[in-house]
Amino acid sequence: MMLAAHARNLQSCWTGAFEDDGVREVLGLPAHLRPVALLAVGKGHLPGQITGRIDVGEHVHRETW
Repeated sequence: MMLAAHARNLQSCWTGAFEDDGVREVLGLPAHLRPVALLAVGKGHLPGQITGRIDVGEHVHRETW
């Protein structure tokens, strides 16, 4: 689905962290079904400016924390 969205010049975002019960209620899913992922698809926009990057050494840890 994400590739199909991209082919149509749409942006998408896969989400796997959400309240199962809330999604079940909003979508009207029966209790025996468990939502696993949500996919938001739409027209996005580029940020006004490119943000800076965090130095790799600040978030990569090798053999120690």
